[in-house]
Amino acid sequence: MTIPADVEHSPHDPPPPSRQRGEAAVRWTIIGLLMVMVIGLSFGLGFGTRVLLDRDSPTDAKSPVGVLREDGAPDFRVLDDIYAAVKNNYIDGENLEAEVLRTGAINGMLNAVGDPHQVYLTKTQAELDDTDLRGQFEGIGATVDQKGGEIVIVRPFKGSPAEAGGVRAGDVILAINGESTKAMTDKDAVRKIRGKKGTEVKIRVRHTDGKEQDLTIVRDEIKLPSVQSDRAQDANGTPVDDLAYVRIEQFTARTSDELKTYLQSIEGKGYKGLILDLRNNPGGLLSSVQQVGSQFMRDQPLLIEQYRGGKEEVLRTRGSGLAADPNFKVVVLVNHNSASASEILAGAFKDNKRGLVIGESTLGKGTVNRFYDLSDGGKVYVTVGRWLTPKRDQIEGKGIKPDIEVRVGDNENPLDYFNSVMFRAVDLLRNGS
Repeated sequence: MTIPADVEHSPHDPPPPSRQRGEAAVRWTIIGLLMVMVIGLSFGLGFGTRVLLDRDSPTDAKSPVGVLREDGAPDFRVLDDIYAAVKNNYIDGENLEAEVLRTGAINGMLNAVGDPHQVYLTKTQAELDDTDLRGQFEGIGATVDQKGGEIVIVRPFKGSPAEAGGVRAGDVILAINGESTKAMTDKDAVRKIRGKKGTEVKIRVRHTDGKEQDLTIVRDEIKLPSVQSDRAQDANGTPVDDLAYVRIEQFTARTSDELKTYLQSIEGKGYKGLILDLRNNPGGLLSSVQQVGSQFMRDQPLLIEQYRGGKEEVLRTRGSGLAADPNFKVVVLVNHNSASASEILAGAFKDNKRGLVIGESTLGKGTVNRFYDLSDGGKVYVTVGRWLTPKRDQIEGKGIKPDIEVRVGDNENPLDYFNSVMFRAVDLLRNGS
């Protein structure tokens, strides 16, 4: 802005009053205009700075992503935006593993549903679960669990390469082929131990006495011992010859045939009854538990399935089983690790009064879950319904409460099947007490 030249005056001689008023008006006018310019410039700079900051950030000219798509489904495009922002700007971005982030996003969505039974399985994990349900695989023949951050051998299968190679129940697996198991899950360990028949796997174990040992085991074809028979024992440790004992490890495609073979083997032997052991049984195939239940109950309700929308379906036993005579006494053993299909069978025995259920309350996994194939070769395990016992008791979150509660003694090994629970079953079948 230009100030007119005729406004000049001496800095020492004050102007006359009239000029003072005129000059004051001019000064305030100028000051006001300057203030307007400064304020306007400030807003202009602010807007300009905002634009510059936005242009310095990685932006995309795409239209804004909404929460929902037009069909009402979630709009997941923002996940790609988040990945790009993290990958390109995160301080340790070069160390990010795309597969880990992808799996984390998948699990995050499933966890948000709030159902612990819905899981995502990678292609490798899905193949692992499929072999378990078929009842055979190639490996060393042992079951493992994760306890206190360690991979523990629950037990080696009888006659397995693991047993022959020196693996014992309670062993802690410290390393597999030289790789520490500290950061592994039990499924990670299983995948690394399994392999083609005839190949070797090296594991380092810590035995229950604290001694560490390196073992080299040759893998073989393993048939999961779905049904195990044995001689029961009484409280004195004496083998029981007048009672049959069979344990179902898991309900696989092989279980029904194996159980039928066992029941045929005890026909006509004069047994007073049967101990059916479902302790530590994690479940398995629904078709398998229906076939097993049919060996003990003739045309009885096995369970009630509830689906969305209020639909219900009653699943019943079928045919005439080898042990379906109600005069043939059966006692069912359960504990807190009896889950899913084993809870269905225990509930059916209890509600149909086919046999007494003794032990501890079961796990409480009572949902109908189905695998759905995914485009990456993996599977998602989705809860599609819930199970009720024949008397409409909910299994999910509650479990099956035994007719007679018997806990393992403090001085007993919880992994040993020959304990107080079995001793009580022997007394019940022999003496009715």
